[in-house]
Amino acid sequence: SDASLYSNHLQQAFGNLKLNQLTTWQVRDLMHRKVANGLAKGTVNRMLCLTRHLFNLALEWEVPSLTKNPAKGIRTFEENNKVERYLTPYEALALKHALNESDNASLKYIVSFLLVTGARKQEALKARWQDIDFHANVWRIPLAKSGKVRYIPLSETARYFLQLIQAHNENALGPMAQTCPYLFPNPSTLKPFSSVFYAWNTARIRAGLPDVRIHDLRHTWASWHRQAGTSCDELKDLGGW
Repeated sequence: SDASLYSNHLQQAFGNLKLNQLTTWQVRDLMHRKVANGLAKGTVNRMLCLTRHLFNLALEWEVPSLTKNPAKGIRTFEENNKVERYLTPYEALALKHALNESDNASLKYIVSFLLVTGARKQEALKARWQDIDFHANVWRIPLAKSGKVRYIPLSETARYFLQLIQAHNENALGPMAQTCPYLFPNPSTLKPFSSVFYAWNTARIRAGLPDVRIHDLRHTWASWHRQAGTSCDELKDLGGW
């Protein structure tokens, strides 16, 4: 995403300038022009954050002649483009078929696990077997987004998918599956996937759902809980909000 923002926007606007030639006025002007031309405020805000980060690094590395960060002090736009998207049963079925055709054989298990646990993407990608307690039917997340340990109850459906994940890993990794600590290891490195965006993007487009984000699986999980009668307070605890 950073590389795309840079090449499609920042490089085109400022690529002919030296670092010490860029002014705060030019950065602010670009942000306002991008919004005026229809770019989402959230995207423009990320563009501003990237610019600020680039110059912070340049200052940290003591790039000659650079004395200030031109993006410092520029306020971000207030974002009103938050969208909560849910999968309908028909869409979930279409996505299932697309996932079965994915080149990433682990993706369908990752998506299924997210849908039945309501976990965040990084929580699932970094999940370890040692944190799954099959006796207590609970998954312990050592360091959640809140900075605290949290626990996710494992439903019968979640336990079923965990068994499918174990079988998939044994088939994909062979004897190494016994010593690999992760639920969803990259078969090439035996480490967690750093990103599954390319495979996910391919699958959602194939399913006719180009606007569905991985985070929308969490919204879908929450929606299913509300339809089943789970109270808002219970849902808040289950989801770690």
